[in-house]
Amino acid sequence: MIGLQAYYPLHVRWKLKDGREFILEDIDVRAIMREYFKTNDIKLPWQREGRTKLESSDFDPLLTHAVKDDSLIIKWVIRTNSTPIAQRFLPSGAATKWDTSNEEYLVIAIPGRLTSGIDFNKTYESRK
Repeated sequence: MIGLQAYYPLHVRWKLKDGREFILEDIDVRAIMREYFKTNDIKLPWQREGRTKLESSDFDPLLTHAVKDDSLIIKWVIRTNSTPIAQRFLPSGAATKWDTSNEEYLVIAIPGRLTSGIDFNKTYESRK
């Protein structure tokens, strides 16, 4: 697994069970994150513990997006490995069963633009 290397523009389209269709295009994730980190600071588990990251058993943050009703939700998901470091691996090098949990940090909820006639069978949209 590798961590997020860059922010990319986001394009989302979705249809609710009641038939309403929504679209959001050219969401500037870089600008959203620049504003978010002006007032928010996310400490990763190894930073909170005052130690260096263990590549073998600490997780990178995950920037996710999901739709909920008529809005697009962008959030950070931070996975915490609560297993003590000395117990994460057997002497043979095999991993033990880890105790992990997720923390979610809402970045933004963006209302979708109501539209109609989206062809959801079309998986690629050529850009002009």
